[in-house]
Amino acid sequence: MTDQTPTDTLYLGGLDQRVTRRILYDLCIQAGPVVRIHIPEEEGGTHRGYAFCQFTSVESATYAHRLFQDLVLLFGRPLRVRYSHSGSTA
Repeated sequence: MTDQTPTDTLYLGGLDQRVTRRILYDLCIQAGPVVRIHIPEEEGGTHRGYAFCQFTSVESATYAHRLFQDLVLLFGRPLRVRYSHSGSTA
């Protein structure tokens, strides 16, 4: 996965267990229209500490990448933002 080639989907990592789909939606919608947010979960129902946010356009995802990278803390943890590429699920 190369972080340099923009796509319409972002990988969001370093998530605290208290982060919910709604929290991520409320954050991401500030950058542009959101198609879907996917948070992979373990069997016990806890999430794996990362998520994918698909935007309606590459432009919105690029704006979100610039807006959130190194600036957003969720429950005291820095949000890691990368472009998601083939093989990743949004």
